[in-house]
Amino acid sequence: MRLLLELWRAKCHGAWVIADLPNMLNQVIKPHVIGDKECERCEATPKASTVAWKGLYAGCRGACTAVIEATGGNYAVAQALLRHKTMDTTLRVYKKADHTTEFVGRNASISAITQVEEMKMPVMKRIAHLFLLLVLFSSVLAQNIEPWCANRELRMKEASSLHDTISAMDKQVPYLSPAEQRWLDGELSSGNGQFTPRVLKAMDSREHDISTAKSGFALLIIPLNNLRSLKLPCKDEVLLWTEVASRLPDNDLWQSINSLVNRKLISKKSASFLAANATLRSQVILNGVVIRYLRGELNCQ
Repeated sequence: MRLLLELWRAKCHGAWVIADLPNMLNQVIKPHVIGDKECERCEATPKASTVAWKGLYAGCRGACTAVIEATGGNYAVAQALLRHKTMDTTLRVYKKADHTTEFVGRNASISAITQVEEMKMPVMKRIAHLFLLLVLFSSVLAQNIEPWCANRELRMKEASSLHDTISAMDKQVPYLSPAEQRWLDGELSSGNGQFTPRVLKAMDSREHDISTAKSGFALLIIPLNNLRSLKLPCKDEVLLWTEVASRLPDNDLWQSINSLVNRKLISKKSASFLAANATLRSQVILNGVVIRYLRGELNCQ
């Protein structure tokens, strides 16, 4: 990791600003891992690493698992690390690893499993550290003000682009039938507020992913439609952008989208707008629109 960052620093002439995190991953990190193309920073084709490339989502799950197991099953720490709004999101990410379920749920085998996991911890810690570095870099990324924030016309074009991207995904997701909705509501309410196995199974279902995606899409499409089509007073425009920025980095939504891609309900091409990109766009909106408005610097013409 240090080598990759040093290469990036040299290319940027000492400036520690990562202009595009996804490009850094695709142009620098992945070539050094998979070795099948030229690294655009060192301008060489590195030898393939023995580490398998799994992507940011796998890094997120690895960090979550490492933290929970290192803290003896403390879900709250993992929830804070991953910035999940609700604990159920953390549980759904965590429960996919079978060995961790045994670690938490079977007291008779805790000692043996702990010994095995202690052997794995150095690797898992490195995964967690890499993920944390990427989160920090994403915060740096949003410090530059994007050109589309400069005036009303450009902001309307950006809103239209976001609207079309999200609408394209929304159109691929079917609505739940009344029977499916009744089943989902019944399963989710069966635990009386507790995360029972029955509730967790329902939360990992196709119906729950569809329900989460549909509601999340609607909360974004409505304000974006107004932003792209109406010349609103400056205050009203900023309020709508604030609404969009607060709803874009919704982990529940983007994890549901990832699941729907795996279920082949949403195409991979249209779902290229994923959680990391959504978080970065949210930060750019706050810096380029909301904060500039509060400082009296936003061009509303």
